[in-house]
Amino acid sequence: MKNIVLCADGTGHRGGYGRDTNVYKTYKAVDINSPGVDQYTFYDQGVGTDKSDTSKNKYRTALSGAFGFGFRNNVLHLYHFLARSYNPGDAIFLFGFSRGAATVRAFAGFINACGLVDRNHSSVQTNGAFDADKFQELVERAFECYQHNKNKPAQQKFKDQYALKESIHAPNGDLKIKFVGVWDTVSALGFSQDFSLLLKWIFSTAEKISNMIPWLAHDFYDYELNNSIENAYHALSIDDERTTFHPLVWNEKNFTGHVEQVWFAGVHSNVGGGYPRTGLSDIALQWMQSKAQAHGLVLYQDHLTAIQDSANIYDKLYDSRDGVAIYYRYGPRNLSKLCDNKLKGNIAIHLSAYKKIKELSDGYAPDSIPSSFDLVDIDPANPAAATVISKINAEQPAKWAALARDMDEVIKKRKNLYRVFVELTMAIIVISGLFWVWPPASVVELNTCEKRQLQIAQTPYTNQFNALIANPFVVYEQSIDSNQDADTAPEFCKKANTPSFKWLADIARYLTPAYFENFITYVFEVHWWIFVGMLSTLLYLSSIRKRCINKLDKVCRAMSDLLPKL
Repeated sequence: MKNIVLCADGTGHRGGYGRDTNVYKTYKAVDINSPGVDQYTFYDQGVGTDKSDTSKNKYRTALSGAFGFGFRNNVLHLYHFLARSYNPGDAIFLFGFSRGAATVRAFAGFINACGLVDRNHSSVQTNGAFDADKFQELVERAFECYQHNKNKPAQQKFKDQYALKESIHAPNGDLKIKFVGVWDTVSALGFSQDFSLLLKWIFSTAEKISNMIPWLAHDFYDYELNNSIENAYHALSIDDERTTFHPLVWNEKNFTGHVEQVWFAGVHSNVGGGYPRTGLSDIALQWMQSKAQAHGLVLYQDHLTAIQDSANIYDKLYDSRDGVAIYYRYGPRNLSKLCDNKLKGNIAIHLSAYKKIKELSDGYAPDSIPSSFDLVDIDPANPAAATVISKINAEQPAKWAALARDMDEVIKKRKNLYRVFVELTMAIIVISGLFWVWPPASVVELNTCEKRQLQIAQTPYTNQFNALIANPFVVYEQSIDSNQDADTAPEFCKKANTPSFKWLADIARYLTPAYFENFITYVFEVHWWIFVGMLSTLLYLSSIRKRCINKLDKVCRAMSDLLPKL
């Protein structure tokens, strides 16, 4: 018997080629030379990465990262490895982060629905030997059954006919998965339905079409807990503010195995890893690996020591919507709503996050903490179990409720602010496209003027160069003809050159694609007052956003003060 460890990474993450996530760290930490137990490991890099080191397609990679194309292949990669390496009695460990977490959860749903193809089945043999082509065909048939998730009889028929069966570990084809450990599960597959009102119909139509194409369809995946899973652990981020990254919280209600879902301080990659500074993510890593060890996974001791030393609750908490990420839909995580009617008990928050709140060392005041929750940590004597240190209840419930209403109002205002910002951006993109195809007459006039002036300025130098080529032994001199001086340019040139923002237009054209060139000319040079209005609007929106952030921080700090001390 052996441990089989399957690891699926998050979007854009390719272990060993940059900042590693907790998934890749776990993959590398598995002691494959352990004298006590054989351990097989498999790592699958995330969607939005090119699988080849030599053949790359940046456009395909970008689309894959944005819309989750390739998710199907990631699920099949795990299935292939397991089917080729599993023997009855082996313990299966699954680890994933972000879309990789969704991958291992979808994979577990695949196993539950159709079982694991028996590589020793007669249908995948040719002359008594394993036939890779027949095996591939059978796996594809299994996935087709999984896609038609409403056809339960067909799934059961496939399982009965082709799935591996063993009385203890795969009774009736129901293969047992020892451990599922995921960090901040995000599916975010397909086309966003709420990015912009201008694109809502287009994206909605594209979503419907994509679900009709077998290799793009994604609405059939089963991410929930099932009877194949024995132990499930989920580390979740408290502080991420992107609606697209809202986590898929497991519904525990009908699950008979052991499950823990614990919330940690930080944004998405502060929990799952991938940032330069890993103090926060190492806390969630240490928690998960302690659980896995308790279930029989053997890890290198040097790795465990290093993670223990680097875990730091006071390390940097990143901004999930910093820079270009500001275009992600704004929506702080409401823990109570995300967990509503899904948990067997209370929401569980890790001790480290609560310490960060109450010790006031860096002003940490999350805007999603519920008024009542369980405080949890690892019990060294029994790390596999859920250990509740204390049950926390906020003081002064009436005051808490009033502050919660204030918080909701500020969040609502920021969501409206985001909507205005995005729609203005989309308007600029659309208008730029129209100007690119059908440039306004004033823009054409100005462009013609600038080209004419450039030709006038270059004429004497061109003449000198041509004369030098014709007779290189004669020194040629020519002065600029006064009739060609820029001051005598046609009247429309003088009129068009009146705007005073040409230097800003030149900078903007240098920094942006040619697609925006005519729009830039129009708003910077022809009608400069439009640029002034745009800049004023941006500054106004920015000031409102800053006031909202300050007010939200103040309200959340007041709410945190109502939580009891440790």
